[in-house]
Amino acid sequence: MRAAEAAHAYGCLTWLSPAEGKAALGKGAATESDGASASAVLDVPLPVNECTGDEDGSWYATRTMQCQIDPNVKYSYYSSDNKLLGTALFATAQQLDLATTSLQWTETDQITMLSSTGTLPAGLGVSWTTNCSSSCTPKTTKPWTTTPISVGQNLKSTYTLTDQPSTVYDYIDLDYQLRIGSPNAIDLLPPITWGGAEVRCDNKISLPNNGGCVVPWYTPTLRLPRSQYGASADMIEWAQKNLSGHWGLRGTGQPLHRLKGDTQQAGNRNIICGTSKFTKDPNVQDDSCDEFPFAGNYARARTHPQESQHRPGRCLRRFRREPAAGRHRPIGGQPCTCWRLTVGRGP
Repeated sequence: MRAAEAAHAYGCLTWLSPAEGKAALGKGAATESDGASASAVLDVPLPVNECTGDEDGSWYATRTMQCQIDPNVKYSYYSSDNKLLGTALFATAQQLDLATTSLQWTETDQITMLSSTGTLPAGLGVSWTTNCSSSCTPKTTKPWTTTPISVGQNLKSTYTLTDQPSTVYDYIDLDYQLRIGSPNAIDLLPPITWGGAEVRCDNKISLPNNGGCVVPWYTPTLRLPRSQYGASADMIEWAQKNLSGHWGLRGTGQPLHRLKGDTQQAGNRNIICGTSKFTKDPNVQDDSCDEFPFAGNYARARTHPQESQHRPGRCLRRFRREPAAGRHRPIGGQPCTCWRLTVGRGP
């Protein structure tokens, strides 16, 4: 291409749909539908992280990790007379690793050039910007600035972000900007942008005087095996199925929300299991009291603004071990451990 023509050549960076991305990956050495012949198609693997196997551009998460892999970024290079000269297909990958005992977390970003067709401009490079909102620092991170990339090459960068805690807790949004271009081609379209990564940090969520961060849109599941928790597990199962709030019953009930204050927790427990509420039965070995929802969560009485809707103090069931069945069952008023439950709505 002559220099005068090259000066007016331009490039476009676009998202492909998942179907288009899959089709592009499967073309191999075939000719592009709009005329550009394939010139560099390699068996290049997608970038790898905890989302390997779910390469659809969606965010996936556990309580302390979120990731995505998106093989659907396309760069197209055109001449000054709008003729397609070449294309390149890229995959991005991201993973945030959090900890419930730290206000710092790491993010690992990757971009891989999977294939190219036709002719691409000299000096093709990648620029990536991460923007972190709210109380996060640094506010802006640039893993790459016009960093050269070629077919088969994987760029990978890991960096640390930190929450500067406020008086309560912080919801942090992260958004991203990606530019792929060359000094020899005009950027016809702005950089592509996306978001979806979220972090919640609290300087009192984990241990006394120790903060931590989690993924706010992931709801963890607490598992209580009968083999380990015995009658407690049976009591909670009964309460989840029979109380109106179905607290913590996955897919049906309201989630449980942790209450940090020790004084409030003790007050909640005393409503059901205080010395004036519960008296041990001398005929029951190791007789004890417990409650559900737990004293350490916001669904309990006294912490809920509609306190009058709770009717604390009802001993709903006693449970005993049935050795043959290997589990517990309610047996009405017969002597056994008494589990006292709060009945009513929560937040």
